[in-house]
Amino acid sequence: HIGICCFTDRLLTYSSRKRFPRGMKSICVEYNKNMLEHHFLYSQYALANCFKEVSYYTNPTMFSKDGDYHIVTQEDENGFWSEPVRLLINDPKKMDKLLWMMFTRIDKRFQAQREWRIVLAGRNIPSFDDNILGYKVPIPEDAITAIHTYPNTPQEFIERIKQIEHLSPKLR
Repeated sequence: HIGICCFTDRLLTYSSRKRFPRGMKSICVEYNKNMLEHHFLYSQYALANCFKEVSYYTNPTMFSKDGDYHIVTQEDENGFWSEPVRLLINDPKKMDKLLWMMFTRIDKRFQAQREWRIVLAGRNIPSFDDNILGYKVPIPEDAITAIHTYPNTPQEFIERIKQIEHLSPKLR
């Protein structure tokens, strides 16, 4: 199992929400980043440097070249460089790099999201429930500083948040 928690470093405006999945019907949960970093480092997760900045690429990250699959490993104003995947999977450090690249890079057209991610895998997923979409990852209640709703946020969703004692006062 792999879980990806997605964050942005700015509070979303009404018009900027269209750049995100479920954009116009969304909410924005404001977090204390320092508290989350501390939690992920000193809890069962033991993840140092847990927030990974997303990279945005104009070229596809994976492609076929001379009958071999390559992945873009670097891109700048001079072009891009790639490495054959088969060479990356035989080296544990390069394999870790390959996995991070797969989960922390997306198409350049989403660059306005200014996204950061926490990636949890395997033993770091505390529980898996087939009845929910996603994973339950406990975080300190105080790490959530505010929950911002918008005119298009479904009222039934807002009402559900109001029923959660520690979240209700944080609704904005």
